[in-house]
Amino acid sequence: VLLVIATVGVIYFLNSSTLTKARDTFATCQTVLKQNRFTEAERQCESALNIANEVQYFKSGDRDKLIAEINSVLNSQPLTEGLKGNLPLDGKYLPRDVVKTITAFRYFMAEGDKHFADKSWQQAESSYQQALNIANDKKGVDPKLIFAVTELRKIAEFRDLLRSGTKFISLGKWILATEDLNKALALVQTLNIEDKAETINTITEKLAEIALATSKEKGDTAFAEGRWKNALDHYKEALKAGEESKDTDRKVMAQLKELVIKANLYNTISTGKD
Repeated sequence: VLLVIATVGVIYFLNSSTLTKARDTFATCQTVLKQNRFTEAERQCESALNIANEVQYFKSGDRDKLIAEINSVLNSQPLTEGLKGNLPLDGKYLPRDVVKTITAFRYFMAEGDKHFADKSWQQAESSYQQALNIANDKKGVDPKLIFAVTELRKIAEFRDLLRSGTKFISLGKWILATEDLNKALALVQTLNIEDKAETINTITEKLAEIALATSKEKGDTAFAEGRWKNALDHYKEALKAGEESKDTDRKVMAQLKELVIKANLYNTISTGKD
């Protein structure tokens, strides 16, 4: 009796151990499946199935339940599609490369949106451009999304140029300010933004402000060097730029008119002496 009991106990222990091993192997199968390692998942599940089939006595109910679970995973859509090279995205299975492309595009698009919301225009433009580069290199991205990101990138570029141009004005760097604002003016013409007309007027005013400042500086230099004709021409340009701008200070306009008169007078006297 003791021998029979011992034998039964050993068989029960071995079957329990085998069933535990099958469960552990099946758990590994499920883990690697979540990691999209489909070939390894299939191998682990088939191994778990073979181990479970070794359970002959006792635990038959648990064995049959485990076998059903393993077969369910082996025949599941994630594994069968994964073995074909497909991955799930938005409720459907697409080729792995396409999924990677779309996922990367969406990542950089989201980064761009974040920077755009923070008004970090340069970073937003960079992220959007990375998204567009990915879409251009590989197929699979929705053309509507590409168009939307293209427009957002242009807006971010425009805002950055406007910010940069305005900053250069405050620093008195007229050439750099003019370059950025002219680019911004050309770009805004192609954009569909709410304050488009107002923005164009703002840029035009800033360019007029630059034209006035640069012409006056050139006039002052020529005036100091006694080149009256050149000074007169530059002061007239500055006066014209001031008249075209609605925001020009009256004192500045009065000063320019006075300088035009002085330069004209000295030019006339110089010509008379000659």
